[in-house]
Amino acid sequence: MGTTGLSVQGSFQLSQNITPATCRNADGKIRLTALNTVGPYSFEWSTGVQNTGMTSNVDSVSQVAAGTYSCIVTNGNGCFVT
Repeated sequence: MGTTGLSVQGSFQLSQNITPATCRNADGKIRLTALNTVGPYSFEWSTGVQNTGMTSNVDSVSQVAAGTYSCIVTNGNGCFVT
């Protein structure tokens, strides 16, 4: 059984909706929503491993395997959370 969670550091808040991947499958999903701040928003996703192709400028990623993922979310004022 895996662990899911979100650690937020920055100037505004995020809510999360995480669907964990099932055993050895890339069928998980992560969706983030910025709260109490102004848009538009940008989302920069990463697995922490270079050259994985895991970057997206959308609020969610899908078909992800179990692992550690990070996202930098920037709001319309240029403030960000990680």
